[in-house]
Amino acid sequence: MNKSPYISFVFTGRNDNYGGDFKQRLQNCVSRLFSQLVEFDISAEIIFVNYNPVSESPRIQEFIRWPKSTENVIIRIITVLPAHHKKFIEQNGIKNIPVIEYLGKNVGIRRSKGEFICAMNPDILFPDKFIQKISGNLYQDRYYRANRIDFEYDNGRKKLICINLKGHTHKLKYYSGLLYLWLKIRYGVVNWYMINTIKIESLLNRLSIPVYYDNVEFRFHCKSSGDFMMMHTRFWKEIGAYYESAPIALHIDSLFVVQAAMSGLKEYVLDIPVYHQEHERRYLADNRNEEENTAYRFFQRESQKMLKEKKSMNYNNHADWGLNTIDLPEIYC
Repeated sequence: MNKSPYISFVFTGRNDNYGGDFKQRLQNCVSRLFSQLVEFDISAEIIFVNYNPVSESPRIQEFIRWPKSTENVIIRIITVLPAHHKKFIEQNGIKNIPVIEYLGKNVGIRRSKGEFICAMNPDILFPDKFIQKISGNLYQDRYYRANRIDFEYDNGRKKLICINLKGHTHKLKYYSGLLYLWLKIRYGVVNWYMINTIKIESLLNRLSIPVYYDNVEFRFHCKSSGDFMMMHTRFWKEIGAYYESAPIALHIDSLFVVQAAMSGLKEYVLDIPVYHQEHERRYLADNRNEEENTAYRFFQRESQKMLKEKKSMNYNNHADWGLNTIDLPEIYC
């Protein structure tokens, strides 16, 4: 590639079977994204951060079938070795899980070469129209978000589960443009109410009606933000990317949305949803333990602080975020 790519797509994982079928989900994601970028002639790079790989499993190069890079679409694999992972855990005193997702994403973000960076997850599928929509005319003063439809395969057919919108999850039996319009209007009204209850809290308290003090996720599109967050490279790096040394990797993607919004960028929600291949999860939103509740309270507290002070926060206020001073192994496919 002679010129810098227009978009860098960054995601992370490793050669294991996280969620029961990670290998297949990763293969679907990589194959589809690569073919779409080639088909629509988009100058891009796909960066997979191979985080803390399992030595007993096939190397990531053999774990899935990687497409061969073209002049216009480059595939890069950057490896964070187990020794790097262990040192990071020890130095930061964080929970030791196999993949520190936001450190992995930061590694790719820090080393990306694109004008815009899309941080995503390795089981996301984009509709063709979505890829065409982001293929040009992106604005530097915006951060781009997307709604997400969860689905699973049932006897080879896609079975829709739910759609994640700003502040809400709505169960699905089918999906259409008309349904999407109705949900957008419906939850737009609900969000407006939840943001503004605090303005009439005295009245609502007298009527024993709930007041939503923790309302930031109804103000900004924080839902499922780890699956698609895109903006100009300059702002990823000015804000300092994701908070990588949080005790557990929960709500860090949501916090970054608020960081982006409070840095002065405008939120733009694309009108075509992305699709997520459903799987078993480490954390369940409907069954939170105290550790997870603590992470949610941190997200709300820090977000409200940024709203009050009307400025963004940089949680990686050091030169080494994204393991910047470490020479990590990298291969091109």
